[in-house]
Amino acid sequence: MINWVSQNSKKGLVLLAGYSLGKSQELTKIANEAGIIPVVHDSIFEANKIYEKHGVALGKYLCLEHNLKDSSVLIMPPQLVDRHLFATLEHFDKRKVFSALATGWGRKGFFDMTFSLSNHSDFNDLLEYVKQSNPKLVLTDHGFCEEFGRKLNRVGFNAKPLKQHKQKMISEY
Repeated sequence: MINWVSQNSKKGLVLLAGYSLGKSQELTKIANEAGIIPVVHDSIFEANKIYEKHGVALGKYLCLEHNLKDSSVLIMPPQLVDRHLFATLEHFDKRKVFSALATGWGRKGFFDMTFSLSNHSDFNDLLEYVKQSNPKLVLTDHGFCEEFGRKLNRVGFNAKPLKQHKQKMISEY
């Protein structure tokens, strides 16, 4: 991915799409590893700041503010990207757009390239993580949270699915 970003950023604008939380922080770091300070959408900018606040080094980046000329890499959430955006960027920025989607779903769509990038664990990985961390309480959320909670309880952990209790914040538990 670093090579693809590096090569195409010399020929035009590289647009990388990844979820604002998780994937875009990886993309920010990858752009920096390619020697480029990316421009990032404001939702990504805010998430990046939170990562940095908690000690995760991502490298440098700029918040998108009519400043595309300041970089050859733009990082956007995928739900804001479509063919019309590519055409608009090429028209106004006067550079060819090379696009890539970072996803664990293995789809390409209208992007030039898809990079398999997933920050999800499967069932066995999650179970192993719980075993190694040996927590006093596991609060499960998203996906099969009730089933996973039952499995953890069967193997000796105290687990409770969050959705069962309908709280909105962890402090309400």
